[in-house]
Amino acid sequence: MVSYLNEDNDAEDTARLVREAGRRVLILAGDIGDPAHCKMLVQRTVDEFGVLDVLVNNAAYQNNFKELADVTPEELERHYRTNVYAIFYLCQAALPHMKPGATIINTSSVQAYQPSPDILA
Repeated sequence: MVSYLNEDNDAEDTARLVREAGRRVLILAGDIGDPAHCKMLVQRTVDEFGVLDVLVNNAAYQNNFKELADVTPEELERHYRTNVYAIFYLCQAALPHMKPGATIINTSSVQAYQPSPDILA
């Protein structure tokens, strides 16, 4: 299953590559910053494939700001909702469906280790 926000063309390209490799794929759009959406993603995956062996958290949001004062509460909340809370929501939804030996992979941006000054949030 591939989850995405609103990048329809990219999701369709990814699905095409998966199908060309001889595999099945489910693509679902929506905001992973919403815990209900995360639960739906996991449930649809389990319903479609019967199992959840691997969860890869590889989503992120970032925006450039010239000054710290330019970061609005809404922008800060969106950063954390996508970059931090979504990982928790997806893991929380997935764990009850994962058997021993299943894997969760959480990725991070280079910004975590070598931050750019204008991507402060």
